[in-house]
Amino acid sequence: MAANIIYQAPHFPKAQPVEHVRVYFTAFAYPDQWAILHLAQPDFTQEYINAYDPQQFHRGAYGYERANDSVMIAYDALKSLMVASKGFQDNKFPMDQLQRALFNSKYKGITGDIRYNQGSVDTKPVVVIQFTHGYNGFKGVDGCYDDNAQGGCFDVKNNGRP
Repeated sequence: MAANIIYQAPHFPKAQPVEHVRVYFTAFAYPDQWAILHLAQPDFTQEYINAYDPQQFHRGAYGYERANDSVMIAYDALKSLMVASKGFQDNKFPMDQLQRALFNSKYKGITGDIRYNQGSVDTKPVVVIQFTHGYNGFKGVDGCYDDNAQGGCFDVKNNGRP
């Protein structure tokens, strides 16, 4: 078991893939999470493909058609600031007011529902991924992708279903 840093590491050597079938790690996002959980894909998925692989020469490749967890988290971090800064005028964002607005914000991110509760993220899902035979595979999730919809919260023990 490892943390999400393994997601960024070069893949394990494929010379002896049998040795790596038990490697599990957590991540804050997985590019196929919405489809696997049978939820509507966010626009980001197609927008990413259009931006980085419009001719679809790199089908399924990270960095072209698949965003990794760091890209997805960075996107949601920027969206957090955009949501929090909506009510400000003249492009002036006093830090204390922006922080207060951020700490009370809630929105649907590409990594799941994001809701802050006095500064800490309250509902951010965590994904469990298994590295096996040279590929990352989704194993489950713990958290909410849509806390307004029926069955939007999942847990790893039930294979990703409510």
